Amino acid sequence: IDFEKLLTVLSKFNPHESLFLGRKLVDREPSIIHHYAFFENIKKAIGFPDFAAGWALNKKLLSKLADRLEANPKQTDFSIDVQHEIAMFIHDEGKGPTLTAVNDFCAGVDPESSQASQCATNFPSSLGDCGKVTVEEILFAVKTTEKYHDRLSVVKRTWGRVDGIVVTYFSNVSDPTIPTEDCGVPNVERGHCAKSYAILQKALSDPKYEKIKWTLLVDDDTLISVSRLQRLLACYDPNEVIFLGEVYGYGQSAGHGYPYITLGGGMAVSKAGLAAWQHVAEQCRCPSLDTPDDMWIGSCLHYSGHSLTHRP
Repeated sequence: IDFEKLLTVLSKFNPHESLFLGRKLVDREPSIIHHYAFFENIKKAIGFPDFAAGWALNKKLLSKLADRLEANPKQTDFSIDVQHEIAMFIHDEGKGPTLTAVNDFCAGVDPESSQASQCATNFPSSLGDCGKVTVEEILFAVKTTEKYHDRLSVVKRTWGRVDGIVVTYFSNVSDPTIPTEDCGVPNVERGHCAKSYAILQKALSDPKYEKIKWTLLVDDDTLISVSRLQRLLACYDPNEVIFLGEVYGYGQSAGHGYPYITLGGGMAVSKAGLAAWQHVAEQCRCPSLDTPDDMWIGSCLHYSGHSLTHRP
């Protein structure tokens, strides 16, 4: 943040108006993470702020929003993309302001470029140079089931081809032709809580994973950039308790609830995180085989005092 430039930018706006400022993002097509908002006419989709670039509200708008929340507390169960949800809340079906695009709020601008000199804020799009975790230090734990074993051929032709990669396909049956490993849990149509618990336990206790520093729990249709993942994980210490992924929320707007990592995008767990999870899992067992695994794991970690790291 260039504080002087930021003050200059903000001074250009009328403080007596309700101001909602930021780097503007707009959906080009209906999005599942935005609850298919404006699916009837995507051209009417409102802009929402890029949090990486920063965003600003003035006192007048904040006071209005505080009054609204006090009179009618928001009771949304799920929080998926807060950037969009905040914009929708402020817009209030046309009764509130929409986001004003401010080009001085930047993201992904090369700090050495001429454009950077115009930025009041800037967030680099690169991961940073933390090095790379070796691929042999990552266990790619793929959650699958017998009827979806045909998906595994796609994995093996794409990201699963990386030299030295450690991939285990955890299924409800053992198939030596792939091969898959029976995790000891029968398949269910949804939820998969018990299966995910079993996979995490195997990742921790099986001697063949002794040198593993990171475990990535993914679905059999998850796409992965292995090289980018190696660079990302290198920025974290596997000896610290880390649970890394895209964080959603449940029940938090009502003053309770918890965050959780959506497992569709994968969850990376450090070696220390796996050890911490073992103690949590002993006290917080799945209510049923088909309890939603990501939400239950998130709730168990939250109420055990562990935090999640959001990397969308």
